[in-house]
Amino acid sequence: MGKPKIKDQPQNRFRKMLYTLKRIHVNLEDSSINKNDPTFLEYLCKELADVSYELHLMALERGDEWSAVRIFDECVKPFMEMRKIFKSLAKKREGVK
Repeated sequence: MGKPKIKDQPQNRFRKMLYTLKRIHVNLEDSSINKNDPTFLEYLCKELADVSYELHLMALERGDEWSAVRIFDECVKPFMEMRKIFKSLAKKREGVK
């Protein structure tokens, strides 16, 4: 089967998750960003869903199906559902302008 591709190696996936979390942190601390803007909240939910999904995959790879299902149900799905709501609100808001 061979060595996994560089992008699929666990340390690179972990670095990607850390980078995403740091980017979220910076954006949350940035006073120039309106935290009540549906577009920002959509972005935030997407990023958190992506990180949660990576954790879900890591749990599956470890063979921990119980944790994988729990992460998916308690994190990935809710963030994706909230993202849809904020995306819809952002579209409505843009239509008003």
